[in-house]
Amino acid sequence: MWKYVSIDHGMMSSSRERETIVGIGTNLGDRRKNILTAAEFLDTRVSRLEFSPVFDTRPLGAASRNSFLNCVCRFFWRSGPYDLLRVLQDIESCMGRRRCTKWGDRIVDLDILSMADIRISDSALTIPHPSYLQRSFVLLPLFEMYHSGVVPGIESGLFPYLNTIESTGWRRVFNPPTRRRGIWDMN
Repeated sequence: MWKYVSIDHGMMSSSRERETIVGIGTNLGDRRKNILTAAEFLDTRVSRLEFSPVFDTRPLGAASRNSFLNCVCRFFWRSGPYDLLRVLQDIESCMGRRRCTKWGDRIVDLDILSMADIRISDSALTIPHPSYLQRSFVLLPLFEMYHSGVVPGIESGLFPYLNTIESTGWRRVFNPPTRRRGIWDMN
């Protein structure tokens, strides 16, 4: 059903695995299925994949009226950040993502939020993600995954940012996706 394109492992490759956090969002089609499909794609490319619970959240900006399902996942990545960016963009493309409007509707959005000790800021990629600590649809799932508030790549921890979360516009709707008998599911 899906065609997956392999990548070559180039810039910044490393034999060391880095704990990596990726945000996942979707507001078109069967949103639950979109998250599970993204999980299946990621599972073939990364090691030790885990997910936060899934939240239903208001869209950011005025370009969309459809609510999003959002979660974060963490995994270990052996190659470089640009390789991961290509993998994530390939998954988005395979799932039907079209880049038309900033903050617009999308079948899937996969954003690198942090990658252990990596710091990058250029026209193609910024790690850590420049605004993820100001977004409740990222902070809530992150806190669910890192109850201690200690997150790789965030020196001050999550607690200073949790006070900025709005009390409305979001709700937890699914437990974390898990793999059972070779199939990703969530309830």
